[in-house]
Amino acid sequence: MFKKVLSVCISMMVMLSVAGCGGKTESQSDNGDKVMVSISFWEGSNKKGTEKTLTELTEKYKEIHPEVEFNLMPQPNSGYQDWIKARLAADDAPVLEFNHTSILKDQYKNGYLYDFSEEFNKPNPYVDGNAAWKDIFEDGKLDAAHEYSYEPTYAVPISGMGIGIYYNKDIYEKLGLSVPETWDEFIANCEKIKESGSNPISMMLMKPDAVSWFNWYFYTGMYANYYLANPDINYNGDNVLSTAEYAKAVCEGKFDLTKGKDNEFVNKYLDFAEQFGKYCIGAAGLDEAGAKAQFLAGTAGHLMSGSWDMDSMLNNGKVNIGVFSLPKFSKENSEYAGSNMMISTVSTYGIIKSEKHSQAQYDAAIDFMKFWTAPENYKLYVENTLDSPVIKGLEIDPIYEVFNAGKSEPLNIIRSTTVSPITESVALSTAMSGEKYDREELIKGMQDAVVQYCEDYNKKNGNSADNNYGVDEVPVRMPFQPTEP
Repeated sequence: MFKKVLSVCISMMVMLSVAGCGGKTESQSDNGDKVMVSISFWEGSNKKGTEKTLTELTEKYKEIHPEVEFNLMPQPNSGYQDWIKARLAADDAPVLEFNHTSILKDQYKNGYLYDFSEEFNKPNPYVDGNAAWKDIFEDGKLDAAHEYSYEPTYAVPISGMGIGIYYNKDIYEKLGLSVPETWDEFIANCEKIKESGSNPISMMLMKPDAVSWFNWYFYTGMYANYYLANPDINYNGDNVLSTAEYAKAVCEGKFDLTKGKDNEFVNKYLDFAEQFGKYCIGAAGLDEAGAKAQFLAGTAGHLMSGSWDMDSMLNNGKVNIGVFSLPKFSKENSEYAGSNMMISTVSTYGIIKSEKHSQAQYDAAIDFMKFWTAPENYKLYVENTLDSPVIKGLEIDPIYEVFNAGKSEPLNIIRSTTVSPITESVALSTAMSGEKYDREELIKGMQDAVVQYCEDYNKKNGNSADNNYGVDEVPVRMPFQPTEP
């Protein structure tokens, strides 16, 4: 009996020894149980493209890694930020979190995100011949994911975005119009559409973001070559005008919409806004929903909006819609005219750091993100969501290039606070209204709003002349090089 018991014990010891020699995989938990990776996200479309993709990809991943389980946690867009804050406060947050770059940056600064910087320099095992994971991302996207403040550390970009012009193909065909390449060609098309009895542009003038898009578009295409070459405002000489640099120039009196070149340019801005307004019928009463409803009813020729609307626009099932790049400004429009704006903003995932999350969960989350961003798998995501891609080497519809045609970061010149008497929206609405207005008084109000904006920004960030308005802390990006239209 003793020999039999001894034999069983020895057999068990050998089995444990063999298991110990094999070790646990990186995605196994410390006790050998299944590893659970929860993923939170919101959907920008009612077709649930992200959820569909993640369902497919997680199942595919589990065929390779059966020890990993996933919990998909889709949330409403409107309440997502409150939901994730509550989860963080309760230490009950998901492992993988989808969010804006600014939110992830704040979370990282406050110790909520896991640092996996070393992984970006390691190969992606799901991409043949890849030497470093970071190399598969489109240029600048990893930097954008970290808001140009950190080396790739805590965030994985999953989609980009851009602004374009959606257009009614049936109206274009009926009137014999060609897709415009320049502002003047675009305005000529709008004139013909207006003459036909349709609204040329469905403009969501009540949406502040849409006002910003127009302002960025105008100033970037018309005057980025001037402002970025000006050492009195672009102090570090790179290809982006930061808010700190802008605020310093305003506070030191080197930027003033009521004087000099700044005044010349803002007058040209108002000229173009007045011209644009002639073709935006009823814009003063249109919010985002109203403008899109009008456009999707087939009664308007154009709608300026983002790549995130591709699914709802191109697959609406009623109106034949296409999309083209923002029309270029020419040297006839401005001697400083250059490339259109390129929005480098991305949507990102981070890994939440918690005492409740094991190293095995961190490892599995990182490995899954590598799996997801492998071109073969990532293509599925793009096809399901129609989001603008951030991964190199994809064979996809060239329509995505529409949103990446520009080369210059948005130049944000017209600024205001939400309590400024003359906000960006008020200024643009006034110019587009077709009504008479005191232009000199409007520009003075716009400059007052700029000053108020910069004072609030400096106060919030503790900037003043004593610390050079924070300019010395601004990350320096690529040196500025003039662009052509």
